[in-house]
Amino acid sequence: MVYLASSLALAVLETRVHLEVTATQEPYVALEFVLPAELVEDTPRLPENWLVDREITQRLGSQWLRAGTSLALRVPSVIIPAEPNYLLNPLHPEAAQVKQLRHLEFAWDERLF
Repeated sequence: MVYLASSLALAVLETRVHLEVTATQEPYVALEFVLPAELVEDTPRLPENWLVDREITQRLGSQWLRAGTSLALRVPSVIIPAEPNYLLNPLHPEAAQVKQLRHLEFAWDERLF
């Protein structure tokens, strides 16, 4: 499974929260992709406690991946629930339809640390 954010700003927040990153002189690289809308499935309605019980979303993602029903699953970000992240199944038969739009180098702003 490949984890994608809906914007560069959200990708930076997700990376900062989930990984031990530090500001470095080395540039990081962001890749922007376009997903065919007809191959993206929306997350089923989540129970109210999904932000507290992370196992709910982990089970949902695992079930979706095993089912293989769609190329990508739109899921809410835990950090900013109003913005989506995407789970991408690289083994889906339509995976070749994912297109890279750009390759962007960026540096971490030290104020994030």
